[in-house]
Amino acid sequence: MNEPDIKKIRNKLGIPDEHKFLGYLILDTRKDDFLLSFTDNEYCTSKQWCAFPDLASKFDSYCKVVEIINHLEINDTAIIVMAFDLGSQVGVIPFEPEMMN
Repeated sequence: MNEPDIKKIRNKLGIPDEHKFLGYLILDTRKDDFLLSFTDNEYCTSKQWCAFPDLASKFDSYCKVVEIINHLEINDTAIIVMAFDLGSQVGVIPFEPEMMN
């Protein structure tokens, strides 16, 4: 799996360069919460969620986010969103695989 070209996606969506790409976030669509943190070891799997994208865990790698979603077995409830710094707030856009074309 290849990493998406952020510059290409930014151009397609019309997002100005001054809005810095902050990373990929994981959004639980059932509660509209973002993954804050998780622990996964031989003893337990624990996930913490938050309501605000600016507090959520941000990942630089799309491939890593896909791996985490699969590993935590939240494929049926989670989506990947792209986060951008809009100055006074963090804006998120759902990532669609078609964006890579």
